[in-house]
Amino acid sequence: MKKYRFLITLLLSITTQASLCNHTTDSLKNIISNASDEQKGKAMVELYLTYYKINEIDSSLAVIDDLIEFRQQQDSTLLEANARWSRIALLNNSARFIELAEDAEKQMIWFKEHKLWDRYYQIWQRKCSALHDQGKVQTSLREAKIMKEDAEQRDDDIGRAMAYKQMGVVYFDLHQFDQAGDAFKRSIHYLLKEGNTTGMISGLYDFQCKVFDRQQKYQEEKDSTDKWLKHLDLLSKINGANLVNGPYCSAWVTRATAFMGMGQIDSMIYSLNKAEEYYNSYPTSLCKYYLYILHARLSMEQGDPQKTLAYTDSLEGIMEGPTDARLVLRAKALMALGRFEEAVPLYQQLYERKDSIYSKDMRMQLDELNTLFRVDELKMQNELDHQRSIIGAIALALFAIIWIVFNHHRANKKLRREHSLLIDSNNKLEQSYKELTEANARAEESSRMKTNFIHQISHEIRTPLNVLSGFTQIITTPGIQLDDSTKSDISKRITENTERITGLVKKMLELSEANSQAIIACEDNVTAVQIAIQATQESGIEMAGHLNFNLQIDPELENFSFRTNVKQATRALSLLLDNAQKFTKEGSVRLVVSRIQDKATIQFSVEDTGIGIPENEAEHIFDEFVQLDDYYVGTGIGLTIARSIVRRMGGDIKLDTDYKEGARFLMTIPTTKQ
Repeated sequence: MKKYRFLITLLLSITTQASLCNHTTDSLKNIISNASDEQKGKAMVELYLTYYKINEIDSSLAVIDDLIEFRQQQDSTLLEANARWSRIALLNNSARFIELAEDAEKQMIWFKEHKLWDRYYQIWQRKCSALHDQGKVQTSLREAKIMKEDAEQRDDDIGRAMAYKQMGVVYFDLHQFDQAGDAFKRSIHYLLKEGNTTGMISGLYDFQCKVFDRQQKYQEEKDSTDKWLKHLDLLSKINGANLVNGPYCSAWVTRATAFMGMGQIDSMIYSLNKAEEYYNSYPTSLCKYYLYILHARLSMEQGDPQKTLAYTDSLEGIMEGPTDARLVLRAKALMALGRFEEAVPLYQQLYERKDSIYSKDMRMQLDELNTLFRVDELKMQNELDHQRSIIGAIALALFAIIWIVFNHHRANKKLRREHSLLIDSNNKLEQSYKELTEANARAEESSRMKTNFIHQISHEIRTPLNVLSGFTQIITTPGIQLDDSTKSDISKRITENTERITGLVKKMLELSEANSQAIIACEDNVTAVQIAIQATQESGIEMAGHLNFNLQIDPELENFSFRTNVKQATRALSLLLDNAQKFTKEGSVRLVVSRIQDKATIQFSVEDTGIGIPENEAEHIFDEFVQLDDYYVGTGIGLTIARSIVRRMGGDIKLDTDYKEGARFLMTIPTTKQ
């Protein structure tokens, strides 16, 4: 009975609130239609806010559009600017990021025409943030850099601050924490320089502290909260204490986190108590979540996992979805209590969540990279179309010349000499036509390879490009001072990532050569032992700490020499060893060198205990850009190159489908005894 009473009360409450909202909107509409200009403007503001509170976003946006038109009629630039900013803020708060990115372009034009630069750059930053929220991370970063250049040209500190803020957010998302911390520091500097007294600086301090926490720089995190709290004291005097109770709670929570990281438990408890004081004055679900997380961590630190479990139980339902921090703490507490069977599903859930987030992020960034390269693909297509037109015109001209020459030969045998010259010309044209046809085929193949290249190795090239971009920005930042150690580290990392990109390009060039089908000359006198040892050294497999490597050579081959191409044979074998090393997370790899007597052939067998290859994929894996497991890095062309090399030497590479412990590749090379 009590249950039904509760439901009836709840329904009556909802009905009453809906009636009150309808009554409020009707009253405001009446005021708008009959009031003076001043009352009308205030009523329109209250109306769009009322619609927003009841989540009627489209109605709220329609009222704002009417308000903008009304302010235009009043010829009030400042009030119109406020209305336009309200539209951007409403789209942002409603998470309509696609609409926000489009609308920001229009609003920026208006603010630029009226030289209202603060709002101009703030809307620009919201546009960048909307792109970021859509998963267009690189596009957002480039847009922020364009904003910075624009602000530099105009010497506008608010513009600089907005640009650095967005750059910091993107770098943080990409886990480039050094660059993120520097960007947030610069943004805070420019806002303080302008005497900004809004809550924007507080948010930047929050981001800066998160960067230090990720880097485990707990002293720097604590020092940043000192500056944050001083800034909040200033805002409290200017705007009133009640307006900053929420940020005060966040700052003290962050301070407690820093003390926890430094192992200063007494200071951590003091900061936690201060955070709870401000939470009681301004309770929010977000602050409550972080307070419970800190209490749970403190309980684990004090050796009370049962209390930690109680706090994680209380966290259920505070934030939407099972947050990682809650799952981690709960799993640790269960492990400490010996409840392993309950802890295992939590760790599995954490793994699956991270794997899902990573896969989604990779798909979004690949889509963005493909969009960025689409312009280049269109240019290539235009060039191919133009080339086809030229070939068609030449073909028509060729047939016309043949027809003229033939008729001229029949009409006048006296002109055989001239006819011979025309035949020569015809042959040259045929040769040109053949060359152009081959060029067209190569161009089409190049286009296909480029498309595959974009789809298959964009994630391979993304990391070194991000590193080079970040360090280039640091080096080119005006007035930056770097010590010798930092310069050396930057130089080393730039060199490493440049070599990584160079290696990718080298592989693509090898693939291009592999497609040429040219026969490889075999003129080196060498032993199978030399090839095996050189390939082992080149692949670096002996230095791989995660697996055991074993080399077995048939004793009768120690002094047996034959004629082959030692460089190419070594390269093909090293690619097979690289493949085995990559797909064997732990276990062993064995290279067996033997001689097949009846076929006068040397066989190199590379077998591993890795993930293995399904029998139905035995031939597919030798195709270009094929990877059977997307979680392994690589370009998917190593096996293609290796087989092409060996086949052009007269041998072959095959997958031994009878081997079930992992994967075994058999590389055979014909021999001629010297």
